[in-house]
Amino acid sequence: MKTMMSTDLKARYGPDKDAFLLLNTASYLDPRFHRLVHLEQESRQAVRDKVQRELAKVSEETGGEEGPGQDENARTREQRKEKNALSAMGDLFGDVYCQNLAGVRPNEDVLQREMMAYDSELPPPSDSNPLSWWKERGPKYPHLAKLARSYLAICGTSVRAERVFSTAGNIVTKQRSSLEPENVNHLVFLANNLKNSA
Repeated sequence: MKTMMSTDLKARYGPDKDAFLLLNTASYLDPRFHRLVHLEQESRQAVRDKVQRELAKVSEETGGEEGPGQDENARTREQRKEKNALSAMGDLFGDVYCQNLAGVRPNEDVLQREMMAYDSELPPPSDSNPLSWWKERGPKYPHLAKLARSYLAICGTSVRAERVFSTAGNIVTKQRSSLEPENVNHLVFLANNLKNSA
């Protein structure tokens, strides 16, 4: 049985398939499994390279957005101005030195250090919630956290189809086995869409 399951999974999700990198990238971004112990060293490196490429892309796309620390920096500046009046030089150049660096795009070295620090993290227990982990450590790994949110938010695709099959099973019973296929299609469609719209 195990051999059959392993063969089937390799046929569907083997290293030569597109889904392989997607699934293992999601595993890498789940802090419980980020060490990828189930993969060979070469495959692990391929996943890490993919994550690094995507991190660079994410940081380029969000380069000009406000970071989480921007409000905090603005408050600090306001408090500093209230406490004491700046000298003439401070008035001229104070904002230059205090301005927020959140809009500056990180270089490759920063992203690599972030990944190395993440790699050295101890995995949390397997029954813990990875989204809570990322919420807590998001400020420590801001770029990886953005990427993790996009991957860990992917829903299981078979759930919706299973619900349709379940609805069809409830509609076509022994007592209603003579329904026309077209009527079954209409009833399944209405059953699924009326629940969603209500």
